[in-house]
Amino acid sequence: MNLKRSCKGSQTGCIGLFDASKPENFSATKVMKAINTNSARALRQAIAIAPRNKRATELLNITVGTQSISPFYWAIDSGSLECAKAMIEDLLTIRADRSMAIQ
Repeated sequence: MNLKRSCKGSQTGCIGLFDASKPENFSATKVMKAINTNSARALRQAIAIAPRNKRATELLNITVGTQSISPFYWAIDSGSLECAKAMIEDLLTIRADRSMAIQ
């Protein structure tokens, strides 16, 4: 985890590595900002914009270019336990398929 080591001294420096100007990185950047502030509410808002089939990936592994980081691991390692708890709750939530109609 090269990114993790390079971010160890300055957590806010990690956010710059995830360019929010690219649509595919927008929710990833918001997740990283939520972890920096240890805000479960901000994390839920950040992950809500992620496509449903990519929610778990956004919480467990973010890759930009050749760098990758686990936001979950980073949240625990940096002491952002409110965010880590919100991540576990989101990962364990069972969601119904939206395409199925209730009859």
